[in-house]
Amino acid sequence: RERRGYGLVNIHDGVKGDDDDVSRVLRNQKERLPTEATIMSCSEEEIRMLVNFISERVLGGVIGATSQVPIGTDTDVLARQYVARRRIHWMSKLCERRLLELTKNQEDDSPSEGNESSIFQEGMVVFV
Repeated sequence: RERRGYGLVNIHDGVKGDDDDVSRVLRNQKERLPTEATIMSCSEEEIRMLVNFISERVLGGVIGATSQVPIGTDTDVLARQYVARRRIHWMSKLCERRLLELTKNQEDDSPSEGNESSIFQEGMVVFV
Protein backbone atom coordinates (compact mmCIF):
# COMPACT_ATOMS: atom_id res chain seq x y z
CA ARG A 1 0.00 0.00 0.00
CA GLU A 2 1.39 3.38 -0.99
CA ARG A 3 0.87 5.98 1.72
CA ARG A 4 1.66 9.61 2.38
CA GLY A 5 3.41 10.34 -0.89
CA TYR A 6 6.29 7.88 -0.51
CA GLY A 7 7.56 5.29 -2.98
CA LEU A 8 8.39 5.06 -6.66
CA VAL A 9 4.74 4.96 -7.72
CA ASN A 10 4.24 8.36 -6.14
CA ILE A 11 7.37 9.82 -7.75
CA HIS A 12 6.69 8.52 -11.29
CA ASP A 13 2.89 8.32 -11.48
CA GLY A 14 1.94 11.20 -9.21
CA VAL A 15 -0.10 9.08 -6.79
CA LYS A 16 -0.96 11.33 -3.89
CA GLY A 17 -0.96 10.52 -0.17
CA ASP A 18 -3.80 10.31 2.33
CA ASP A 19 -4.02 14.08 2.55
CA ASP A 20 -5.60 14.04 -0.93
CA ASP A 21 -9.20 12.92 -0.39
CA VAL A 22 -9.80 11.57 -3.89
CA SER A 23 -6.63 9.43 -3.88
CA ARG A 24 -7.37 8.12 -0.38
CA VAL A 25 -10.97 7.17 -1.19
CA LEU A 26 -10.00 5.46 -4.46
CA ARG A 27 -7.21 3.52 -2.74
CA ASN A 28 -9.48 2.47 0.15
CA GLN A 29 -12.23 1.39 -2.24
CA LYS A 30 -9.72 -0.64 -4.26
CA GLU A 31 -8.67 -2.44 -1.06
CA ARG A 32 -12.23 -3.05 0.15
CA LEU A 33 -13.23 -5.32 -2.69
CA PRO A 34 -10.60 -8.04 -2.03
CA THR A 35 -11.24 -7.76 1.72
CA GLU A 36 -14.96 -8.25 1.22
CA ALA A 37 -14.38 -11.17 -1.16
CA THR A 38 -12.08 -12.83 1.38
CA ILE A 39 -14.56 -12.49 4.25
CA MET A 40 -17.46 -13.68 2.09
CA SER A 41 -15.50 -16.83 1.21
CA CYS A 42 -14.57 -17.70 4.83
CA SER A 43 -15.84 -20.79 6.57
CA GLU A 44 -17.75 -20.60 9.84
CA GLU A 45 -14.58 -21.49 11.76
CA GLU A 46 -12.57 -18.78 9.98
CA ILE A 47 -15.24 -16.18 10.78
CA ARG A 48 -15.17 -17.28 14.42
CA MET A 49 -11.38 -16.89 14.53
CA LEU A 50 -11.59 -13.43 12.93
CA VAL A 51 -14.27 -12.24 15.34
CA ASN A 52 -12.33 -13.59 18.32
CA PHE A 53 -9.13 -11.87 17.19
CA ILE A 54 -10.85 -8.52 16.68
CA SER A 55 -12.78 -8.67 19.95
CA GLU A 56 -9.82 -9.88 22.05
CA ARG A 57 -6.93 -7.93 20.51
CA VAL A 58 -8.33 -4.82 18.79
CA LEU A 59 -11.81 -3.76 19.84
CA GLY A 60 -11.14 -2.94 23.48
CA GLY A 61 -8.35 -0.51 22.69
CA VAL A 62 -10.33 1.23 19.96
CA ILE A 63 -13.44 1.60 22.10
CA GLY A 64 -11.33 2.83 25.01
CA ALA A 65 -9.64 5.43 22.82
CA THR A 66 -12.91 6.74 21.36
CA SER A 67 -15.38 6.50 24.24
CA GLN A 68 -13.96 9.20 26.49
CA VAL A 69 -11.56 11.63 24.91
CA PRO A 70 -9.28 13.45 27.35
CA ILE A 71 -8.59 17.12 26.73
CA GLY A 72 -5.42 17.61 24.71
CA THR A 73 -5.66 14.33 22.79
CA ASP A 74 -3.78 14.38 19.49
CA THR A 75 -6.48 14.83 16.83
CA ASP A 76 -4.57 12.73 14.25
CA VAL A 77 -4.46 9.77 16.63
CA LEU A 78 -8.12 10.25 17.52
CA ALA A 79 -9.13 10.41 13.85
CA ARG A 80 -7.30 7.13 13.16
CA GLN A 81 -9.08 5.49 16.10
CA TYR A 82 -12.46 6.59 14.76
CA VAL A 83 -11.55 5.25 11.32
CA ALA A 84 -10.58 1.95 12.97
CA ARG A 85 -13.90 1.86 14.82
CA ARG A 86 -15.80 2.45 11.57
CA ARG A 87 -13.83 -0.30 9.80
CA ILE A 88 -14.47 -2.75 12.63
CA HIS A 89 -18.18 -2.00 12.31
CA TRP A 90 -18.00 -2.57 8.54
CA MET A 91 -16.18 -5.89 9.05
CA SER A 92 -18.69 -6.98 11.70
CA LYS A 93 -21.52 -6.46 9.21
CA LEU A 94 -19.64 -8.53 6.61
CA CYS A 95 -19.06 -11.32 9.15
CA GLU A 96 -22.72 -11.23 10.17
CA ARG A 97 -23.82 -11.42 6.52
CA ARG A 98 -21.47 -14.35 5.87
CA LEU A 99 -22.67 -16.25 8.96
CA LEU A 100 -26.30 -15.76 7.94
CA GLU A 101 -25.41 -17.06 4.49
CA LEU A 102 -23.68 -20.13 5.97
CA THR A 103 -26.55 -20.77 8.39
CA LYS A 104 -29.12 -20.50 5.62
CA ASN A 105 -27.14 -23.00 3.53
CA GLN A 106 -27.06 -25.44 6.47
CA GLU A 107 -30.82 -25.09 6.99
CA ASP A 108 -31.44 -25.71 3.29
CA ASP A 109 -29.27 -28.86 3.41
CA SER A 110 -30.88 -30.31 6.55
CA PRO A 111 -33.86 -32.63 6.20
CA SER A 112 -37.17 -31.14 7.27
CA GLU A 113 -38.57 -32.62 10.41
CA GLY A 114 -42.30 -33.08 10.55
CA ASN A 115 -42.44 -34.35 14.13
CA GLU A 116 -45.60 -32.68 15.45
CA SER A 117 -45.12 -34.15 18.95
CA SER A 118 -41.85 -32.27 19.54
CA ILE A 119 -41.86 -29.90 22.52
CA PHE A 120 -39.31 -27.69 20.81
CA GLN A 121 -40.21 -25.01 18.30
CA GLU A 122 -38.08 -23.55 15.53
CA GLY A 123 -35.98 -20.66 16.82
CA MET A 124 -36.24 -21.73 20.45
CA VAL A 125 -33.06 -21.46 22.54
CA VAL A 126 -32.36 -24.59 24.59
CA PHE A 127 -29.76 -24.66 27.38
CA VAL A 128 -28.15 -28.01 28.16
